[in-house]
Amino acid sequence: MLDLSSIFNYIKYLSLKSYNSPFPTIFISAKDPDDACQLVFDQLIHIIISQDPSITRRILCRRIKKTCRIDKIYPL
Repeated sequence: MLDLSSIFNYIKYLSLKSYNSPFPTIFISAKDPDDACQLVFDQLIHIIISQDPSITRRILCRRIKKTCRIDKIYPL
């Protein structure tokens, strides 16, 4: 479970697939929890940069890395 509420007003106009709510649940397969967290943020940043590689989107991606957080990780 991911917490995007701090930046959701900035990203709600983008087409972000499964990241389209302030508290999305993302399913990832990874080796360990740290790897899963990194993959979730990498996917989100890749989606944003592939749509618009402008400097404002890059600043937004840095803000995502600093302010967004993972609430809970569930092993499957």
